[in-house]
Amino acid sequence: MSFSYKFGNNRNPKTVLISGSFDGWKEKHPLKYDNREKKWICKMNLKKGKYFYKYIIDGNWEINPNENHSKGSDGIVNNVIEV
Repeated sequence: MSFSYKFGNNRNPKTVLISGSFDGWKEKHPLKYDNREKKWICKMNLKKGKYFYKYIIDGNWEINPNENHSKGSDGIVNNVIEV
């Protein structure tokens, strides 16, 4: 499984991390910038299932609005993926 984030609007973050339910929100996994693809990428081995996650961009927790996302019963919006 590969997570990626491509920024527009002249946004050039210094760090991009991802955290999610795939490990109980315990770790912040770094994405690396791929100059050829012009996007940030993180590869993970995930078991089948549904996962919620957020990106941490220069210290700010954000969803990627271009990926599937949903609001939980707690009112928090997260990206969601099913493997």
